[in-house]
Amino acid sequence: MPSLLITATDTGVGKTIIAAALARAWRGAGLDVGVMKPFASGCTRDPEGHLVARDAEILRAAARSGDPEDLIAPVLFEAPLAPSAAARLEGHDVGSNPAARPLAELRARHEWLIVEGIGGALVPLTDHILFADWAAAAGLPVLVVARTDLGTLSHTLLTLEALAGRGVKTVGVVLNRCHGGDPDLAERTNPETLARATDVPIWGPVPFHGGLGDDAPVEEVVSNLPALDFEGAIRERLRDLESA
Repeated sequence: MPSLLITATDTGVGKTIIAAALARAWRGAGLDVGVMKPFASGCTRDPEGHLVARDAEILRAAARSGDPEDLIAPVLFEAPLAPSAAARLEGHDVGSNPAARPLAELRARHEWLIVEGIGGALVPLTDHILFADWAAAAGLPVLVVARTDLGTLSHTLLTLEALAGRGVKTVGVVLNRCHGGDPDLAERTNPETLARATDVPIWGPVPFHGGLGDDAPVEEVVSNLPALDFEGAIRERLRDLESA
């Protein structure tokens, strides 16, 4: 049963938007797709005082998921920090194999599973486990989301190198525009330059979409998600990697 982990070159480059857009597209195609945000920081509290992860809410709405919240988003922090720092600050022990049980249960529940990471590939989950280590241990193929601006070439290639060094299979890279306006010279040339520098598939750039900001209601975000004309190619690539 194919599972896809979505990480990024940095925080704020569109992991949630791309993950949710894929979930909506795959659900619309009639696939049984589950979603997961195993680690989330910067969470808010609901009226009952429970931590709520906005990214997880967006994923859940996009996939029309009925899975329990504690499976979709099992490890939550209020502080907007890397999990290792947030855990120390909040006196929270995430354990030696965090989120393993919820991940296994969601993989068993669904034919397809989309897992959104936190920050970039080398964000520390604990003092001894980086996010890419967790991905390697879980055996999850990874899709990397990268911004289109100047500097993304090095960030993207470093991310791919870090994943490959841990034996993580890379599905490809999605370039995502994080702002409006006309693309500058770097944005216009980065996709081709990146494609020449790596043998993994490069998709995008995904155009910038309004209505996706942090202040927008979840329903508005889901209704404004971009259509990804390469979602079928991602599925095909994922199947190939799963069978390799």
